Amino acid sequence: GLIKRYEKSIANSVSFHQAVQNVNVYPNPSANTVDVNVTTPGFTGSGLIEITNQLGQVVYTKSIDNFENQSAHKISIAKMATGVYQVTAKSSSGIASIGLVVN
Repeated sequence: GLIKRYEKSIANSVSFHQAVQNVNVYPNPSANTVDVNVTTPGFTGSGLIEITNQLGQVVYTKSIDNFENQSAHKISIAKMATGVYQVTAKSSSGIASIGLVVN
């Protein structure tokens, strides 16, 4: 029932955090281009980077063929409206997010 689903959810979160330790964005705030670094020690696999606005709408998606230990990805944000966004790295192991301010 509900408790088993909750325990499974916690287990999935723990396994993800072992695979994906960190996602960083710099410079932050920015107006033109950002570098997104995803740290995944001991994990090799495909995934994606998503940027969502404050309404939860996906405004950018980039498929990644290989997250390998640490990967850097340059993303143009020049056409995005000023505001606060969420940058999310997703893999088969889970998800990690960080805020981004576009000015």
